[in-house]
This record gives sequence, structure tokens and C-alpha cells, in this order.
Amino acid sequence: MENCAISGGIGGCRLPVSEASGAVRGSTRQHVGGIILAGTHVWGESSLDQVIPRPLVPVGGRPLICHILDWMACGGLEDVTICANSDTALFRECLQDGQGCGIDVRYAEDTMPRGPAGCIRDVMAQTAHRTFVVVEGATVPTLNLDELIAAHRQAKAALTIVLAPESSGQCAGTPLGIYVVEAEVMGEVPEHGFQDIKERLIPDLYRAGGRVGTVLAVPGSPLRVTDAASYLALNTWATEQLVRGEGNGGGRGSDGPSVSPGASRVSSTAKLVGPVWIGPRCVIGPGAIIIGPTSIGADCVIEAGAVVSRSAIWDRCRVGEGAVVDHSVVTVGAAVEPEAVLRNAFCVSPSQPGRHMIDWLTSRCWAAPDRIRNAFAARADSVLSLAS
Repeated sequence: MENCAISGGIGGCRLPVSEASGAVRGSTRQHVGGIILAGTHVWGESSLDQVIPRPLVPVGGRPLICHILDWMACGGLEDVTICANSDTALFRECLQDGQGCGIDVRYAEDTMPRGPAGCIRDVMAQTAHRTFVVVEGATVPTLNLDELIAAHRQAKAALTIVLAPESSGQCAGTPLGIYVVEAEVMGEVPEHGFQDIKERLIPDLYRAGGRVGTVLAVPGSPLRVTDAASYLALNTWATEQLVRGEGNGGGRGSDGPSVSPGASRVSSTAKLVGPVWIGPRCVIGPGAIIIGPTSIGADCVIEAGAVVSRSAIWDRCRVGEGAVVDHSVVTVGAAVEPEAVLRNAFCVSPSQPGRHMIDWLTSRCWAAPDRIRNAFAARADSVLSLAS
């Protein structure tokens, strides 16, 4: 496997984190198309997959896949094809033609299924691009796209794989779901059947004498959703971006709380310890405590005395009076009962057919809400006194 020989690399080239203005320039973006592999298949008991396709989970108030589209658009790509399965209609309804993200979006429905390499081959057969940037739909890239394409071309690779660095929390050398692929590899992928990248395409390329390059992402780049815990980590990143004014919707340019324009009502006695993002038309009741990193979607109600800490609250949710929600996900339309305590929990609205509450780290804790709430109140008071 060929490693990119760029200064600073360890077993490959280490790419910098992308800046918002770091677009692909000049010849590097010519004939480059984007592909997003959004047809995630459910393996195991991931609570997220029981509610919504992972590429559509809300991250910083927008579907995760929108962050991928932003990255591609800021990198100078003009069009992208989203490969999905039976959820294609849902993606189309959500994203339409992609103009809201500044990039032309097309769709390819994988009905077979064809697998990731098969999907790439099928898209390549229908477009005139010679090079493709491919991203798995549950991954948010933050590395510099200009540098990635330049490294791929410098290595004269047919396929370049972005790998995890040693300090990323994953096994060093683990593929992160980001690739740069030349159209010439299409000849190594059969027209029919399920075709994987790691198990079929890469070995076939080796046998054919093709050049496979690798690059190492810097620690913390990119961010990938595999379960509810990794989703919360990604949402933490997006919330911090929003609060600092670096993401969609702006912010206050600091690490403090940020309230989206849209007539949200926050009680004067509520305590917000950032980074906290509050969406439009929310109501934050008297004595409520919100400790970041926390995001609260549109049309939510956090009732009096409730505590929300290190959590993601999706749209149209209600957290009852005196309830505690810590390091948890509360999905669209769900309600947390008054005085309930949720820790490391995944709360789903019972109105969704076949859905129910799923604990993804530990079981729910219903005991001693006053003691827990008082501990959070003391923590908030301590942080606020230091900041004043």
C-alpha cells in the first residue's frame, strides 16, 4: 500500500483540519465529483437505527448529511450523488436538489443491495467525472479537502483511504469512511452482486497492480457515528461550533450559551452554562438548569426546575418539571416525565410505532431526583460564580 510522502506524516501523510474557506482550488477540483454512501444497514441493536437513518440524525440542528454536503461544497465540488437504499425517498424529501447546501444533489437507489464498491461503480458509470471523493453517510469529515485531493494525485493513486491516527481513540490504521477514487477502478468492480471496498475492491486492485494510497487524519478528524455515544460526541462538536459562531445559524462567538433567533423564551431564573445551543420557539422554565455541551431543538419545553446536561434534545420535546436528563438523547416529540431521572439513556416518543425507550449504556435511574438535581445546581452555581 502506497503512503503519501508529505512532511509530518506517520506511515502516510497527516492532513490538517479544514477551515471554512479552505476550498479546493485550481486544477485539483476539475473533474471531481462527490459520492455519499448513505445506505447504512442495521447491524446489531443501535438505538439510532431504530428511529432514523444515521445520515439524517440531527447534528447541531441539521441532518448529519448536511455537514458532509457543506464540506464538499466548501471544498469546491459542484455535484454529489447520494447512494441510499429504501430510504432514498426520505433523503430526497429532506434534501431535495441540495441548493440549500450550495451543491447539486442527485440520488441513486441501491435496491439490490450492491454494497459500497458496487454503488461507487454504478455512479461512476453514469457521470463524466474522473475522480470521486467518497464519504460514508455517518461520517463528518473535518480534514482539508484540497490537501486530500492533492495528496491523492501526488501519489498517483487509483484509490486513497483516510485512516485513523494513533491517538484518535480507534485502532491506528482503521479506515474512517473517506476515500478518493479514480474512475479507472470501475473495471475492477463486477457489474452485479454485493461488492465491498475493503474485502473486494482493495484486494482486486492489488492483484491488478493498482496503486492504493493512504493518509492519516489528524486526531479528532473526522467524526463518525456508530452508536448513541459517538452521536453525542459528534453533537458536542457541532454544538461548540454553533455557539462559537462557526456553524450554521451563527452564535455568540464565545463558549457561553447561544439562543437561536426565533422568539425562544428563557426564564430570568434559568441557569445556562455553555456551550449550550437553544433552537427557535423554545420555552425554558423558571429554575431550569442547562449545562453544556447541550443542544435543544426547535419547539421544546424545559419545565421549571428541570436539569438538562451533556445531552441532545431533538425537536418538539418536553422535559417535565424537576426532571433530570444527563448524557442522553431525547428524540423528536418525546417527553420526559416530571421528576424522572435519565442518565445515559435514549428516549423515544411512544407515539412512534414499535419504538420504545432504549438504554444504551446503563439502565435508567429513577431514584433520588432531588439529590441529583441539587448536585447539578451546585455545579452550575460554581461555574457561574467563577465566570462572574
